[in-house]
Amino acid sequence: MKIQYALVFLFIGLAVIASLAFFFYFSSFQFELDNVELDNVVLDKIGIIYLSGEIISSGEFPHVNTISTGELQRALENAHRDDKVKAIVLAVDSPGGLADASYEMYSMVKGFEKPIVAFIRGTGASGAYLVSLGADRIVANPFSIVGSIGVFIVLDKQVPVEPENVEEIFAITSGKLKNVWADGVLDENEREYLEMKVDEINDSFLNIIFQRTEINRADVENIEDNLENPIFQLAEGGWFNGEKALELKLVDSLGDMDSALELASELSGVELDEVDVVIIMPPPPGTYGNMLYETPLYRDNQIPPIYLK
Repeated sequence: MKIQYALVFLFIGLAVIASLAFFFYFSSFQFELDNVELDNVVLDKIGIIYLSGEIISSGEFPHVNTISTGELQRALENAHRDDKVKAIVLAVDSPGGLADASYEMYSMVKGFEKPIVAFIRGTGASGAYLVSLGADRIVANPFSIVGSIGVFIVLDKQVPVEPENVEEIFAITSGKLKNVWADGVLDENEREYLEMKVDEINDSFLNIIFQRTEINRADVENIEDNLENPIFQLAEGGWFNGEKALELKLVDSLGDMDSALELASELSGVELDEVDVVIIMPPPPGTYGNMLYETPLYRDNQIPPIYLK
């Protein structure tokens, strides 16, 4: 009988020891599992998109030091689809480029649903400055180049004015201005017409500046010729360093990339030291949802390209 009781107590003791062993084993395993999960937590992100080089349309032939509308659109789409990306810093270093492409990029940036801070790190001139105006804030390097607001049309050869004999007929048109520059010749009226078109596009550019900054139309339109007046310089296509641009309220603040990242984190409501900073690259051309921007848009080759540059 005593042996039976002893065996019972022995089995109970072994059961208790086994239970404790399993408890400590699984507790240790769960602790390690929790640590693995913590190590693999995906943090929120602040994305950097580089806007570098001459601004071109997606239908243009790309070359070194260019940025196309399609590339920016695909990069922004990448940022849009990643829920962990909370804000964007658009790192700008561009002299500008095609007027239509610049405005298209401006519209993309302005319409993006997440906060965007434009950081002019080198050159934010003309069309590139226009793109920057679409951002929620503009930060400029104190030694950057900002402004150069203006428009020009590129003609591919020297233009004779009213040559004495033009015998070859290149096209028959419905109006005198329908086929300007098709024959490589500009008369006085055609030259004046193109100058009017340049002024119209420049006026549209200035309207965006008036809406986004504290500069108003009266300041620009009523300005007298005076090179010492920065508003006159602005109206005539001049550029400024970052410090002068801040004084003119063309940018919102001065700083470096860290300043821009800090501002982006503030606008998105996250702490910079608690997020990953990542560079967002555009996916390859032809990705689903981007086909429109990868299809060359129709461009009438008879119309000379118009640049914000």
